[in-house]
Amino acid sequence: MQNSCGQVAWYHDGNSYAHFMLPDAEHDVMPGVKWGSPDEVFSPAFWKYQALVSRPQITERFFRIGSNLFEELSVCLLGGFGMPAELGIEAFERLRDAGKLDGTSTADEIEALLSIPFLLNGSNRRYRFPRQK
Repeated sequence: MQNSCGQVAWYHDGNSYAHFMLPDAEHDVMPGVKWGSPDEVFSPAFWKYQALVSRPQITERFFRIGSNLFEELSVCLLGGFGMPAELGIEAFERLRDAGKLDGTSTADEIEALLSIPFLLNGSNRRYRFPRQK
């Protein structure tokens, strides 16, 4: 449904009906890309609607390992292709617990900590490429 201020999108939150406003279908999200309608599959308005109506159903999200963006990026950089997840997480925790993820540590300090073998499942494992990470 459209009005002069944009589009009204309705949804049922499990108990009652609610609504929110979306920009007019002809407004640009970015140059050359229109918002479209929430009932137009794969339009920006469709995805915005999907994100907004699924939110009340999600009670909690704990998909993060770090406590801030810098730590989350560190987890991603320490893991990766060919690296067991357990080893990447252990490397992250070692650096975090040593206070080396504060943005002031040198590459040599980080390399030294990553060069010490990790005990995983009863055996020592080496972190691959500590100098590159």
